[in-house]
Amino acid sequence: IQTTTPSNFKATGSISKHPLISSFVPELTDFNTINIDVNFDNTADESLTASLKAPYIFYDSIAVQNVNFNLKTTASVANYTATINSIEMSSFRLRKASLVGDVTNNEAGFLFTVKDSLDKNVHGLAGNIIAQPDFYQISMKSEGTRLYYQPWQAKGSLDIYSEGIVAEEIRFFYQEQELA
Repeated sequence: IQTTTPSNFKATGSISKHPLISSFVPELTDFNTINIDVNFDNTADESLTASLKAPYIFYDSIAVQNVNFNLKTTASVANYTATINSIEMSSFRLRKASLVGDVTNNEAGFLFTVKDSLDKNVHGLAGNIIAQPDFYQISMKSEGTRLYYQPWQAKGSLDIYSEGIVAEEIRFFYQEQELA
């Protein structure tokens, strides 16, 4: 029987405004302190946990409010959650967006949602991303897919190769309506 040597570490850091950052990313004109925490303990049930919190970022002409990212792993799966309170630019605004899912055996499940001011799901897109030997495949799922509050059915996939993208019968439909 082979045993694993117990190991653990904790890292906590922050990124604050500094002229050095502006020299590498000149379009990043303003932001509040970004905090990062990472914990690893190979003897714990959740062997890796990580979080990133960015209260405010202004990049080029894009204002982003309250970015949060969390990752938790076990022996067989990684669960992730990313949320953004708002993204605003001159003619576009996205509020209360989230991306949640898990990763296991070269397959990542995802659910992307956008909520309204009353915290109700307005839009959603669900699916899986599978890493194949020569390409990535994004398959659509119906559960969680919605457009303007209505649950839509979703079918089809995108195969992403280094040479290009192949769409395989991508369809979204609700009652008599269909996007294909």
